[in-house]
Amino acid sequence: MQFFSTRDQNRKVTSSEAIAQGLSNEGGLFVPESFPQVDVKALCELDYPAMAAAVIKEYLTDYSQDFLTEAARKTYGDAFGGKAGYLAPVEGDTYALELWHGPTCAFKDYALQLMPKLLVEAKKNLGRTEKTLILVATSGDTGKAALDGYHDIPGVEIAVFYPTGGTSEIQRLQMATQEGANVAVYAVRGNFDDAQTGVKKVFGDKAIAAELEQRGIRLSSANSINWGRLVPQIVYYFYSYAQLAERGDIAPGAPVSFCVPTGNFGNILAAYFAKRMGLPISVVSDKEEVSNFPYLRYLYPLGMVVPSMQDEIFQIEKNIIMDLADKGPCILVGRCADSILAERKNHFSIYIYASYENRLKNCCEYFEMEKAAAEKMIVDADHSRTLYHKRYSKGYHSALDYKDVALNSGSFGVKGSAEILETMIRNWLNC
Repeated sequence: MQFFSTRDQNRKVTSSEAIAQGLSNEGGLFVPESFPQVDVKALCELDYPAMAAAVIKEYLTDYSQDFLTEAARKTYGDAFGGKAGYLAPVEGDTYALELWHGPTCAFKDYALQLMPKLLVEAKKNLGRTEKTLILVATSGDTGKAALDGYHDIPGVEIAVFYPTGGTSEIQRLQMATQEGANVAVYAVRGNFDDAQTGVKKVFGDKAIAAELEQRGIRLSSANSINWGRLVPQIVYYFYSYAQLAERGDIAPGAPVSFCVPTGNFGNILAAYFAKRMGLPISVVSDKEEVSNFPYLRYLYPLGMVVPSMQDEIFQIEKNIIMDLADKGPCILVGRCADSILAERKNHFSIYIYASYENRLKNCCEYFEMEKAAAEKMIVDADHSRTLYHKRYSKGYHSALDYKDVALNSGSFGVKGSAEILETMIRNWLNC
């Protein structure tokens, strides 16, 4: 299995290299080149350590099976008190996946108790003897989980950065009191994004890299930007499914739904990988879910997530857009589709806009929003769209880049604008 960078698909590495390095040189995430398909029924017959070894082996193909089996056994044994991936009934067909039975009571333990073993083995696989410096940004529980997992690991040092006043007091004390000769904890002025942005800048600084190389030090990460952090989290989705099947609560092959609280999107991304590997995960209903809150509906995901995750989302969207364009006629709304397809001759790009007054009126009347909330939404949405397009549209200078037509919908209304566009497109197609 090879891994490529989300910012340079020609940059390919082994799983050992992806885990040892963490983040690609140009700031991209390392992601697997394909989704291996597994026998879900066979996996469901395994206990948690054996299942973990089987799932992880599908991606870490340059690791030995014996190593992964033993590492999983040591990780998910006594430290989790026999409750690794425990699924607790709540009410009816609702269950809670209890991921807090690890040593630091954080779901990150599932990755960060195993990840140090993966890093040490990766260095062995690559024949590296340098010291590894782990940089971690945290909003609370990642810090303690990483410190606990990496403390006193030979050849590794770890530095954790957390936002001042941005964690609970318990989380701060957990980090501040961590024992280990190789650990360090720093408070950062700002929020979590400031801390993570700072960590990413260090990874991308060539001068720092050169100085560390002279000292025999290489950087790595324990955040969800590292594949070694993501791959162990895939396992508990399969294991929760196995428990449902064993109890007879679902028929073999029946789909299930997961409701996942999202922060840095690593946990939900692991669920996505589980689905792509064959786990029958469904949506909550047969209809697309849309938030009742217009602010969220219109703002997400334009620049509203951590940049590293936004990059990965964009790459997936880009691949989908190009695939749809290859298959035949289609209508694509936003997502820099005009820029992505700029080199193609058979596309027609439209920019629909309206005055601030028209947009404000629409928000207040159509969405029944308070004026102050509508004003904030418009400002934030415009700002997010600008950042999004500047990041992903090559040569972007204005909203009209790559557009064939600009139409003021405020002057013609929804129906009138649709009729104008229909006429334009028919003429363009010579219909």
